[in-house]
Amino acid sequence: MTTTEIPLQRRTPPPRAETPRPPTRNRSRIALGIFLVVVLSLAFAVAYTNVGKRRAVLAVGRPVTAGSVISSADLVEARVSSDAALRPVAADQRDAVVGRIAAVNLVPGTLVTRAQLSTGPTVEEGRAVVGVALKPGQLPAGLNVGERVLVVLTPPPSAAGGSIDALSQVLDDARVAAISESADTAGVSVVSVNIPVGQAATMATAAAADRVSLVLVGGRR
Repeated sequence: MTTTEIPLQRRTPPPRAETPRPPTRNRSRIALGIFLVVVLSLAFAVAYTNVGKRRAVLAVGRPVTAGSVISSADLVEARVSSDAALRPVAADQRDAVVGRIAAVNLVPGTLVTRAQLSTGPTVEEGRAVVGVALKPGQLPAGLNVGERVLVVLTPPPSAAGGSIDALSQVLDDARVAAISESADTAGVSVVSVNIPVGQAATMATAAAADRVSLVLVGGRR
C-alpha cells in the first residue's frame, strides 16, 4: 500500500494595517490654532489688567473762563487708564484745585492738569473778594462763576423819606468769584464777589446787614 503525502500549506498572516500619519498641512494648522489661542489669552489678560488700573481724576464739568476762580461745582470726577502721557490732577486733590484761578479757558469734558492752574495770587492787585449770603430772590437763578454782576446795596429798613431808588447804592465792575450752598440754611447761597478794593468795606457792611442783592449783566471778564 502506497501512501501519498500531501504537503501542508503555510498560512500567511494578513498584512498589518498601517496607521495613517496626519498630513503635514494638518499639523501646521493645529500648531497655528494653539498659537492663536495663547496670543488671544495673553491679550485678554493684559486688557483686563489695564482696566483694573483705571484711576479717579478731575475733569471740567462746566465752562470756566481764564482768570476766573475755580469752584467745586466746576469739577467732576472721571476714571481713566494709567498713561504716562496723561498727567491729570487726581480726584483726591480737589481741595487743592478749588479756589485757584484758571490760567486758560477750561472746556467741559477735558481733564484738569496743573498747567491749567495759575500760579499767581488768587486776588489780583487792586481787587478784593467779599463773601455774602444770599437768599432766593437776592440773586439770579443759574448764576455762574465768572459772570459780571451789579451789586445793589438796599437801604436799611429804618431809612425814612426818599425813594428806595435814591437810597440804594450800586457797585459795578464786580464779578462772581465762587458760589457754594450754605450747609446751615436751606436755599441760601454763599457768593464770593470780586470787586474793586475801594468798595470792599461798603459791601461787607451791607452784607452783614443782609442788604445786598446781585443783578446779572451781560459779558464775562
